[in-house]
Amino acid sequence: MYRLFTFFLLTLTLSLALTAQRRTLSPPFDNSQFSTVQGLKLHYRQWQPEGAVRGKVLLVHGFCGSTFSWRKTIPSLLAQGYAVTAVDLPPFGYSDRSPEINHSTSFQARLLWDFIRQIDPSGEKWVLIGHSMGAAVVGAMASYKPAFTASVVFTDGAMYSREAESTMFQRWVTGSGLVQGGAELAGDVYFFHYKRMSKLLAKAYSAEPDSEAVLGYLAPLKLAKTASGIFDMTAYSKPVFSYSESRVEVPTLVIWGEKDAVVPLEAGQKLHNKLPRSQMYVISGAGHCPMETHAEAYNRLIQAFLQETRSEAD
Repeated sequence: MYRLFTFFLLTLTLSLALTAQRRTLSPPFDNSQFSTVQGLKLHYRQWQPEGAVRGKVLLVHGFCGSTFSWRKTIPSLLAQGYAVTAVDLPPFGYSDRSPEINHSTSFQARLLWDFIRQIDPSGEKWVLIGHSMGAAVVGAMASYKPAFTASVVFTDGAMYSREAESTMFQRWVTGSGLVQGGAELAGDVYFFHYKRMSKLLAKAYSAEPDSEAVLGYLAPLKLAKTASGIFDMTAYSKPVFSYSESRVEVPTLVIWGEKDAVVPLEAGQKLHNKLPRSQMYVISGAGHCPMETHAEAYNRLIQAFLQETRSEAD
């Protein structure tokens, strides 16, 4: 018992010491903005096209991603005349890392619709583009509010139509000081370092990442409370509405990397078959992040899809 207590104190002390040296939430980009929605602080960035606005696009990143993940997608959307908003989902990027956030996909979907209403009260329809975990969120968004959705792009991410509420035991274990401190220590000592991130991205990319990619992903992950926030995702989940692929009644585009080692191609094919109005394209040689590694092919597919769906709407 004494040894366990000593280890607990040592873990917390080291975690607090390391956390104190890490950066706090501050505007990381010239166009960084923060908005408080349902009591949560969301970091987002916006871009406007030079000419007339043809539509509005929301970009939602995947697990451990951020607005940085869309750096090669945004210029193409702007060139097509779309106003672009990219948002960081808690606990990633530069958004909230408070304890006990509801991390269910349905709550995240409702959170982002509330966010959209806050920044754009016009009631216009939005194009929703998501990657991996973010694809599940935009799918739930479209299922929840199809009247406000123009179209949806799923990038290497399926929908989780069966959400389970976390148990009291999960919340009790995850919320303990020992687990929280241990998670922060593990993040500092093992996970959030250049070599480790390079290996993780190599798996996601199915190719070696450059230093810009590694540093871009690593910067927000090194913020305080990221590791414990990730741990919270497994314990704090309470669905707030039901959704399914069949309720996504708007045009959808499913884009998948041929060599995705994170979410297999079969998952994309199943998603495509369940969506009522779906097109699917597989990018040859791409892994889990085609919008980064095969940006030219990815952007061409989105451009053609948006042109087609806009023509149908007009």
